[in-house]
Amino acid sequence: QELKLDRSAYLREVLRKGFSMDKQDRLLEKYNRRELSQMEVCEALGWSPWEFLAQLKAENLHLNVDLEDWLDAAALEG
Repeated sequence: QELKLDRSAYLREVLRKGFSMDKQDRLLEKYNRRELSQMEVCEALGWSPWEFLAQLKAENLHLNVDLEDWLDAAALEG
C-alpha cells in the first residue's frame, strides 16, 4: 500500500531488486578474487568509480591494488 502498487507489480519489483543485488554480489566476489577489474565491475553495474569505492567500503572489501600496480602507475607518469 505504501508504494501504491498492486501485488504483482510489487512482486516484480522485489524480484528485480533481488536479481540486481545477486548480480552485484557476484561481480564484487569476482573482483575480490581478482577475476575482474574495478572498471569491468563499474561497467557491468553502471557505477562510477566513486560508487564502486563506496560499495567496497559498505561491504568491508578492499581495493585490489598491489605495490606493482603503484610502481607501474608511477612509471607511466615519469
